[in-house]
Amino acid sequence: VLTQADEVPTDPAEQRGHIDRAAAGAGDLLLVAAAGERIVGMLGLKGGDRRRAAHTCELGVSVAEAWRGRGVGSALFEAALGWAAAHPLADGLLVQVVS
Repeated sequence: VLTQADEVPTDPAEQRGHIDRAAAGAGDLLLVAAAGERIVGMLGLKGGDRRRAAHTCELGVSVAEAWRGRGVGSALFEAALGWAAAHPLADGLLVQVVS
C-alpha cells in the first residue's frame, strides 16, 4: 500500500471533496466499502489523460488491514469490472503493481 494512514483525509469535508473530484471525471470511478460509518476499503479508477489512453483506466485499491482476506477487495474489483464493462469509454484496465 503506497498511501500511509496520515495521508488519508479524515475530515468529512475533505473526504467529500475527494469523492467529488473522482466523480467529476468522465472516465473516473471511486468505490467505497463501508462497515457502518467506517470506510474499510476503496477502489479508484482514473481514466486515461491522453487520447491514445482514453479507453483505459488506472486502478488503485486499498483495504484496511483488519478487513483483508474477507472479500472486500474482491467485491470492489467485481464492481469495478462491471462498471468498466458497461462504460462507453473504458475497454480495458491498466493495473500497475508497485513493490
